[in-house]
Amino acid sequence: MEAVVTSDFFPTGTEEVDARQGEKLNVLTFMDNGEWVKVETARRVGFIPMNHIRIKPIWWYFGKLKRIDAEWILSECARNEGAFLIRSSESHPGEFSLSMKHNNAIEHYQIRKDHLGKYSIWQLKFASLNLLVDHYQRASISLDEYAYLAPIEPHERHKTIVIAVALYDFETQEEAELCFRRGQTLIITDRSDENWWQARTAHSKGFIPACYVRIIRTLNECPQVSLFKICC
Repeated sequence: MEAVVTSDFFPTGTEEVDARQGEKLNVLTFMDNGEWVKVETARRVGFIPMNHIRIKPIWWYFGKLKRIDAEWILSECARNEGAFLIRSSESHPGEFSLSMKHNNAIEHYQIRKDHLGKYSIWQLKFASLNLLVDHYQRASISLDEYAYLAPIEPHERHKTIVIAVALYDFETQEEAELCFRRGQTLIITDRSDENWWQARTAHSKGFIPACYVRIIRTLNECPQVSLFKICC
């Protein structure tokens, strides 16, 4: 993913990178606490605080979303063929996976990254995830049939999809509560109460303390268009 530096950053640790206002970066990984990201500059790879960069709006990145939760979102919430999302890979840390709805099934593609920082699913390589997504919205991602990436169009029963990331671990004390771990991605289904929200994963649902999570994305259905809001 691409980002631009909004203010100069001078590193204080050996794993941090210096960056100047206006400089363009390639975002590699979001850290669990949501405050730091691992980036690639023209000079090196390292870490920089989130409040020093602005990420190019990308509705399709869902962070550390589990494969089974991605399948639930695309099968239960998306009504259109080609609906997709990209998430951090569970089996290959630091890389990504693409999940897509096709022929009423959910398909998964591993996105590889080579030593030059180029991304690929097949032989064709791209300088960024943005370019990879742009290409497969115009060209088939499947080698065997026509399958094009498309924005998620929410199903009528899920007119608003709210995605949040857990800031802390939460152990349940009541049966109606939902257990989760820091960095886990959750789907928020009800925010009518100020302190306790309702959330779900593919396996379970329940109440969670609102102060334990941060909303990273909302997906709303509007006439003839889907609007995506990035909350970083």
